[in-house]
Amino acid sequence: GQMANVAWLEKLLERTAYILESRKVVPEKEVHVQKVMDEYLEVIYGADYRRQFVIPGVAKNFKPDSGVISLEAAIEFKYVNSRTEFKTAISGLFEDSRGYKASRDWTRFYSVVYMTGAYGTAEQAIAAFEAADMVDWKPIVVTGKGGRKQRAE
Repeated sequence: GQMANVAWLEKLLERTAYILESRKVVPEKEVHVQKVMDEYLEVIYGADYRRQFVIPGVAKNFKPDSGVISLEAAIEFKYVNSRTEFKTAISGLFEDSRGYKASRDWTRFYSVVYMTGAYGTAEQAIAAFEAADMVDWKPIVVTGKGGRKQRAE
């Protein structure tokens, strides 16, 4: 049933770092993580997988990175390279969540937080989400290789 399919999607998202590693991708920014996962999820879900769409909200529209239509699941990727960025990513998700609580088509929201080191925990994100009443949101926190490119002076 649908719950089994939701659990399967969550398992796939939890494997984000493993998938990038197996493809020998060392991400330097969010778009690198997103690109690999887009390809991967598109192969699995086909036409049921959608990128770059808009969920009309009360205050503002929300543009998730992608989603699985039949599971009513919207997916947002965050790339975190420090403790400060972990906090910033979580507060950025609060901002996002404000505008579009009620949507008929999208009832589940996943934020995949890809960290290049142990900068935070899923428990911290869950506690922060619960405190902000983000009940439809599920953080998926993964740790993998990566780091931002150093700018040449």
